[in-house]
Amino acid sequence: MEKIWDDLIRMALKEDVGEGDLTSELLIPHNHRSRAAMSAKAPGIVSGLALAVRVFELLDESVEIILHKDDGDYVEAGDSVAEFIGHTRKLLAGERLALNFVMWLSGIATATYELQEKLRQAGVKTRVTDTRKTVPLWRFAQKKAVRHGGGVNHRMSLSDAILIKDNHLSFFPEDPEAVRRVKAQKRMVDLIEVEIARPAQVEPMIEAGADILLLDNMTPEQVRECVKLANGRVRIEVSGGVKPENIVDYAIEGVDVISLGYLTHSAPALDFSMNITGEVAG
Repeated sequence: MEKIWDDLIRMALKEDVGEGDLTSELLIPHNHRSRAAMSAKAPGIVSGLALAVRVFELLDESVEIILHKDDGDYVEAGDSVAEFIGHTRKLLAGERLALNFVMWLSGIATATYELQEKLRQAGVKTRVTDTRKTVPLWRFAQKKAVRHGGGVNHRMSLSDAILIKDNHLSFFPEDPEAVRRVKAQKRMVDLIEVEIARPAQVEPMIEAGADILLLDNMTPEQVRECVKLANGRVRIEVSGGVKPENIVDYAIEGVDVISLGYLTHSAPALDFSMNITGEVAG
């Protein structure tokens, strides 16, 4: 995974730095060294520090890094999360990219934490999970941010698990036939999950052999009906139409997981800053 990080970070640095940081090269001597501090400007859960650290390591092999917080830690506004000591030009060249990673991923971690906390306060054991609605090639980082926020991960890729969705079902005259087809052929996969859109599908899908029902775009009332019909025989996932504003409406006993694309495509960034705090003798 580290090689993937490095390749992607190098491409991101190429995009941002281009052929060089013209301003810093005109103003800062080549061998000048400084200390810089990265700090939170809002409370939340930190994520992305590992990527920020790697940005500066790739720019400056001599950089010294002092971590005051780890990914997954809670921070208050004003808390220092890390200090970087190295060549000033390199610190300035990597500043924006490092901050972009930490702000973006900390936003995901914080949103996950807040939603999981809402469910906890509602008195249910339902877990918050992500989807595959992620930025291409950065899924590993976004899903790690969800874990940092206390959530769980859904499939990393299509090869991780069987999930029969509406487009799959459209090829069969009867929806349960798709489940039976998979059950007859599956080998190294333990569970079969199938997406349903109405309570009437619960019993036929369970009889066909489904292990998990994904209740797609249902109202809370429909979810309650499905939970009652399933009666603990299968796991229940709720997805579609769930947002921070209404997640508590879906805090229904018997729902195992609520998956939200919001976490990785719409969670607001958590604000951080990075400032030079002093010169360091070369």
